[in-house]
Amino acid sequence: MSPPALRSTAALLARWAVTAHFLLFIVQVGAAVLFVGGRADAYPFHAGNGWAVAALGTVQLVALLVAGRDRLGLLFLLLAFAMPGLEFAQIGLGRAFAVTGHVSLGLLLWGIALALLIKVWRPDWPLSHG
Repeated sequence: MSPPALRSTAALLARWAVTAHFLLFIVQVGAAVLFVGGRADAYPFHAGNGWAVAALGTVQLVALLVAGRDRLGLLFLLLAFAMPGLEFAQIGLGRAFAVTGHVSLGLLLWGIALALLIKVWRPDWPLSHG
């Protein structure tokens, strides 16, 4: 087990990694809406930003693991592990122009991102031990 000071810093960093991931996800959804709404110039941004979202999803997983599995609980641990893999699958579906799967998986990812965001901002996500 990590020393309390390290665990506190790790919990705070995990909170902000999850928050940054969620905010970048919002930008991704906005770019998708622009593209679907007829702005073809939004596609390159949407495609590139997808890689950034997936990379930050991986950073988020590492930050959550460093913060401590006991803080997460089994369900949120599984969601945190699923996120990067599903995000890379999302990129694959988008590149294959599998729109139905891409949109459906995007909605699932949105739900997971929101659940993780709520988890790390709840009062029972302690930033200190003691």
